[in-house]
Amino acid sequence: TPFAVNNTSSYKLHSVTDANGCTNTLDSIFSIPVYPLPHAYLTGGTICTGESAPLLFTATSGTSPFNIGYSGNGNGYALIGLSNNSTFTIPYLLTDTTAFTLISITDANGCSTNPDTTTTVNVNPLPQGGITGSTACAGDSAGITFNASNGTGPFELEISDGANTTIYYDIQSGVPFKITPVTGTTNMS
Repeated sequence: TPFAVNNTSSYKLHSVTDANGCTNTLDSIFSIPVYPLPHAYLTGGTICTGESAPLLFTATSGTSPFNIGYSGNGNGYALIGLSNNSTFTIPYLLTDTTAFTLISITDANGCSTNPDTTTTVNVNPLPQGGITGSTACAGDSAGITFNASNGTGPFELEISDGANTTIYYDIQSGVPFKITPVTGTTNMS
């Protein structure tokens, strides 16, 4: 008859009797090792559109290596041979914030659980916008304005007049700022 064990236990087989009524005294000792069930979770993060999305696998119990099943965007994925605190990249590029669910774990001892824990990878849009300028007298600093249509300020802008490139830091969308003195009409890009 099967019975449940919760801790590693030793048992002693004293005797065995067969269907013919023959009995043998053995005094044989055997042990049943009991391993903890594996428990783990995934941790997402924040990326920008077009970047690869890493997930961190963290085991809180069980024996490495681990095989896992996880899902995201309605698709299922499997990974084998993960160690605790391993980072892996999901197999496609994300365009929107996406939830991922750890649905199964099997450890090196063959113990399995279905944790059903969820994490999120946040996807930030790429910064976009344009610049506009005002008129200036020769030798004066020109005022330009960066107007963002995506992204979160403050921004870092790399601006070129065709011959020279300058990086401007801590620029706020919609707020004019000064650029290096101009000597003639300049096309900025």
